[in-house]
Amino acid sequence: MTRFVPSAAAFIRRERNYLRQRSPAAVRHFLADIASVVEMLDARPDIGTPLAALRNTPLAGIRRWIKGGYSFDYELDADGRTIVILVRHQAQDDQFLFFVPDDTDED
Repeated sequence: MTRFVPSAAAFIRRERNYLRQRSPAAVRHFLADIASVVEMLDARPDIGTPLAALRNTPLAGIRRWIKGGYSFDYELDADGRTIVILVRHQAQDDQFLFFVPDDTDED
């Protein structure tokens, strides 16, 4: 079963409210896309593309699935369940492109 972290779920609520104010058709399409993504990730959690920018970092293993102009970044937990950690419109900055691992030891 696909889950969304609170910040990803909050983005979906904000986007839904934004679209609702502008176009009933757009909000219906957006919500249908969300349902489609959940269905796809439930059926095939390995379908997304691994994010190459995160290879050899603590965030390796995060995958991306794109639907309807939105990207859904997710990981699989220890039991193989999908956890969506970031949802964004593709016109927004890609937060993972700016990821810089912290190699300092602060013990």
